[in-house]
Amino acid sequence: MAQRGNLLQFEAEMRTAADLPLTSLEQSANQILMQLKDAELAKYRHADFPPSLHFFSGKHLISDSPVMNFLQALPKGGALHLHSVSMVRIDWIIETATYDPTLYSCFNTTSGAQSFRFSAATKLPSTCNWVNVVAWRQASGNATAFDAQLFQNMTVLVDDPVQAYPTQDIVWQKFQSALSLVDGMVAYIPYFIAYTTRAMQELVDDNVQYAEFRTTLTPLYDINGNVYSSAYQMELLQQIIANFTAAHPTTFFGGKAIICGIRSFEPPVIGELLNETLVLRQQFPDLVAGFDLVSQEDPGYPLIEFLDQFLTSQQSQQAAGVTIPYFFHAGETNWIDQDVDDNLFDAVLLNTTRIGHGFAVAKHPIVSSLVTSRQIAIEVCPISNQVLKLVDDLRNHPGALYLEQNIPIVISSDDPSVWDISGLSYDFYEAFMGWGGDVLDIKTIKQLIINSIQFSAMSDAEKQAAFDLWNPLWVSALQQLVAAANKEL
Repeated sequence: MAQRGNLLQFEAEMRTAADLPLTSLEQSANQILMQLKDAELAKYRHADFPPSLHFFSGKHLISDSPVMNFLQALPKGGALHLHSVSMVRIDWIIETATYDPTLYSCFNTTSGAQSFRFSAATKLPSTCNWVNVVAWRQASGNATAFDAQLFQNMTVLVDDPVQAYPTQDIVWQKFQSALSLVDGMVAYIPYFIAYTTRAMQELVDDNVQYAEFRTTLTPLYDINGNVYSSAYQMELLQQIIANFTAAHPTTFFGGKAIICGIRSFEPPVIGELLNETLVLRQQFPDLVAGFDLVSQEDPGYPLIEFLDQFLTSQQSQQAAGVTIPYFFHAGETNWIDQDVDDNLFDAVLLNTTRIGHGFAVAKHPIVSSLVTSRQIAIEVCPISNQVLKLVDDLRNHPGALYLEQNIPIVISSDDPSVWDISGLSYDFYEAFMGWGGDVLDIKTIKQLIINSIQFSAMSDAEKQAAFDLWNPLWVSALQQLVAAANKEL
């Protein structure tokens, strides 16, 4: 028994947050949280354990969970892996954008793909048969059914995801179709302002204080169809974030943008985008955090295909005295020893700052060792990985292994609007409940939140200011949770 105890203790000392001290307040809060967790584990021991279910089937159980309520109340720091067109609840988009009399829609005559665009009636592109959405809804005779169809088109929600999405390619097709619908609306300047503001508000509502989001720089346009530069877009975004931060000085400490190319683009196109990113980084050093490649990884070009472009960009960066940090999506795959998971090695060799998803890191001990020694945080998005069919039962997600081995990670939500959520709490719940029993407690939660600030793209001064803002929120939340629990006794 002594040997058994020694082995268990040795493994416990390897885990994330093993040596993180807790204050007396944190210990009291932890006791409450773990009582809630133990009760929930016992309740679902034999059936319907939410992390074991597809999120669409288990969401209502999570929403009613006392553990979820506790996690929602905690200040969760930063969301470091978000995409700009999937940060806002679709209900809000339908209520606002699609009831605007200047919104039009059309279906491409070749592909059948639907798109949306705000426009003056006389300025619509002639390449498509545009229909006014307000008039279309009215003509349908059933606004409720019309809006329900819009919602279905802009999300991947279905009653039976296993039947609807038998393969990764099929769910990715629906996923990308949903994103493209929102893209055309968000690029309209007045709506870009309203949407981005709303995105930050939804984060604050879930007690998230900071955001870094990927943007593909879809050109902004006005009501007359005039298109604006990426520099204008970054200037406008910087002002939107500044205005929101100023209006929420005690609950939000800012945001940054990561410029993204599409990994199916030809290498010369990515080279041009790297040049553009360098210019934007020079112009907006406090906003533009770096560069990434996005979209489905399996069919896209591997990173090695863009090596010449990255090496050329590095020379340009050196000449300009400016560095472009990389935040590469890599290892978002179930394949092993293929070009796609080799992206992990190339991301590390290109000195990536963080790794998006990193689902396949667990299969590569050298990469695991390097991300740990170099402190390259993995942006883990559990619900996204399940919905997009990398894993069925989230207890089997490699994030559990990363926590066990103290591999640096942060928790994020990727594209929450497409599965009809916002913020980080649902992803925190899945990780907290699915990736450990008694050993995964408030210490781990606190460390993950600290990681979201420590591994952010903020400067050292910005990080210190963020910690100074976050810590009182943390203490206050715990005080309220402990007081509420004591009141119920």
